[in-house]
Parts: sequence; C-alpha cells; structure tokens
Amino acid sequence: MRGSDYRAAHFLDYADNFIAKVVFFLNFNPKPTKNKIETEYKTIYIKTDLVKKINNSALKYNTSFNNIIISILEYFFENNEQDN
Repeated sequence: MRGSDYRAAHFLDYADNFIAKVVFFLNFNPKPTKNKIETEYKTIYIKTDLVKKINNSALKYNTSFNNIIISILEYFFENNEQDN
C-alpha cells in the first residue's frame, strides 16, 4: 500500500468514527446551505451503515446528505487543535 493510500485509509477509518460521534452529538447542527462558492467534485466510499446514519441526520435536520458531510468536515477542521 502506498503512503498516500495508507493515509487515506487511515483518515477514512478515523473519519468513520468521528462522523458517527458528531452526527449524534447533542449540540451538532448542520450549517445552513451556503451561497455557491468555488467547489471541487470528489468521490468517496462510505460504509452502508454510516450512509444510513447520515441520511437519517439529513432527514432530521431537513437538509441534504452533502450538507451533513460538509458541516461535519468543517466542524472537525475548525475544532481540531492539530490543524490550528
């Protein structure tokens, strides 16, 4: 496994655990959908059980699957001391 593949796999495992915790975190609220800004299209593979949890959260907060993912990632990077 190449270094970048290992890092990506490790991040996905970490993200899987992190997302599961954040989605059910009592004070978590997805950010409102933003105005169109510059974006990139990426494809990721997510475990089926995690997709179900994300879909349930999207329904609960009346938002999109994508907005839940983006909100979680932004929350992570805004609150992760290693990246500050």
